[in-house]
Amino acid sequence: MVLRALFHLILADFRERMRRYSFFVMLVLSMLAAYFYLPPQSSPYQTLNLGMFRGTYNSAWVGMQIALVASLWLPIVGFYLVKNGIERDQQTRVGQIIASTPLHTFVYILGKMLSNVAVLASMVGATAIVAGGTQFLRAEDMRLDLWALLSPFLFLTLPAIFIPAALAVFFETVSWLRGSLGNGVYFFISIVLAFLGQRSTGARVEMLDPFGISVPLKQVHAFLLRSFPHFTGETSLGLTFNDPGRLQVFTWQGIEWSGDILLQRLLWIGIACALVLIASLFFSRFDPARASNKRHIVEKVPEQGSNQIRIPVSVPLTPLLHGTTRGRWLKVLQGELVLLLKGRSMWWYGALVLLNVIMLAVPSGLSQYTLYPLATIWPLFLWSSLGSLETRCGTQQTVFAVPHPLLRHLPMQWLAGVLCTLLMLAGLVIRLGIEGSTGKLMVICLVVLFIPSLAMAFGIWVGNGRLFEVLYLAWWYIGPVNHLPGLDYLAPLSMGMQLQLASILLGGLLLLLILIFIGRKRQLLL
Repeated sequence: MVLRALFHLILADFRERMRRYSFFVMLVLSMLAAYFYLPPQSSPYQTLNLGMFRGTYNSAWVGMQIALVASLWLPIVGFYLVKNGIERDQQTRVGQIIASTPLHTFVYILGKMLSNVAVLASMVGATAIVAGGTQFLRAEDMRLDLWALLSPFLFLTLPAIFIPAALAVFFETVSWLRGSLGNGVYFFISIVLAFLGQRSTGARVEMLDPFGISVPLKQVHAFLLRSFPHFTGETSLGLTFNDPGRLQVFTWQGIEWSGDILLQRLLWIGIACALVLIASLFFSRFDPARASNKRHIVEKVPEQGSNQIRIPVSVPLTPLLHGTTRGRWLKVLQGELVLLLKGRSMWWYGALVLLNVIMLAVPSGLSQYTLYPLATIWPLFLWSSLGSLETRCGTQQTVFAVPHPLLRHLPMQWLAGVLCTLLMLAGLVIRLGIEGSTGKLMVICLVVLFIPSLAMAFGIWVGNGRLFEVLYLAWWYIGPVNHLPGLDYLAPLSMGMQLQLASILLGGLLLLLILIFIGRKRQLLL
């Protein structure tokens, strides 16, 4: 009986997720990533850096290399795709129906985790099919070895998706990890684990590598050291550029699976099951009285004998058509600012003030690699709520019913996001003005306009801030933190490069404003 209920719970949840537009987009992106991650033989870029070496595109190498990108891509991005199963049950009132049934809490949480696994596993299967097709398209080795091609997906990628599937459920059951904070925490944890997994030439890191990256990297590294004494020892994931004619091609026969490797991969599945068990302890079973963030509301009970008849009192009201309109714009703006800043603790405001004071006092050259990246990630939780607050709170009919919502409410909502961003980066802006860095100040001012516009566009069109959080965290990590040219808007650039970056930001800003207007008008017509 329990297994039957679990099966139907997984099946219903999986079918519901497959009908979503986000599932289709994620599936297509996963297949495209698998195809482009294995570059053509004449391509100048490499995604698996082995110095001046490259593996022959046989089944073993194709399966290993594409399984690597799937083991990185799906656990990191897939977490945000599946992290709304419990929330959706609560919004659709299905959770209240489930709560009234004898279904055990652990079975429900386990079903949610396994449905997450099923969603991500379907993408693993699609990626594996693309890997087989890519081998024939590259046409370097036309012999198909199914075991060598599929075993990396079976033993590396499939166990890797259990952890994000379990953490997605766990984060939904813990109140303070349920929102943007949990999304940011998972992003940083996954980046750290991916970095540790790539340190394949050092000490044993398999126990800290849920993605399984270290397994093939260590074996490829050992093979190259044995076969080529002049190998420099470079083994890493990432985009590099080399002359394809200078690369030395070698033939690799595939990963040597051992009992220790399989046991380590099974261990991560066991850890995922343990997370599900812990999550079931935190789960409130859709009961507000058991929620950890409940508010105790004490209702006043009328005293006995207080049911005497009261005479209604006439209250003079101002006619609606004669109501004053003075300051209505400022009142709307004030209300939007209150909504954005509501719920922040005094520690958050204190850290914000301290950060701005230090940025104002310290020269920009010293703050370039520490304070400025921190300042540009601090308002993430504010940005992610732009444009989606009405959808998440179910207040569309109330908010959109105000007079002139496109001309009054929408601009003030956007302006509130811009003002909050300017407040967060006030120390940086003032410091650049003091130093006379006109070009960089122009870029930062456009960034102040661009980021909340990007967040608002995603919020209106997607309905939540998760997609914006994923994309902005990736942009922030690659650009301001790792200083990739073209994405690092905090980098010291020449005036020509600053003007070029400013023109790109300005063009993107205009496009985002058009998308915001069209998206909100579309919401009003629904």
